[in-house]
Amino acid sequence: MPSLRQVNISEAAEQDIRDILQYTLETWGERQRQTYTAQLMAGIERIAGFPGIGHEIRARRPGVRGFRVRQHTIIFRAETESITIVRVAHERMDLARLDLDEET
Repeated sequence: MPSLRQVNISEAAEQDIRDILQYTLETWGERQRQTYTAQLMAGIERIAGFPGIGHEIRARRPGVRGFRVRQHTIIFRAETESITIVRVAHERMDLARLDLDEET
């Protein structure tokens, strides 16, 4: 069983998640919002346990990876003791143009 790393979530990623869940609520209702919340949180937990998971994102910053959860990619950077969730982007977003600042 892998040990879970500490998870930090950037302000931008927090806003991404709020926006995703609000859209889900307005479009598909509370039950689907709860389901998608659980799926995103399970994805983040999986990243914390397996930081090499996903694919490398060749954007402006080395060491940034992405892990797909349904129609979204959780963009993160793994450090020795922690994981930073940088952004959560819809599959139609151009990741090369996405702001990847990691301020938490």
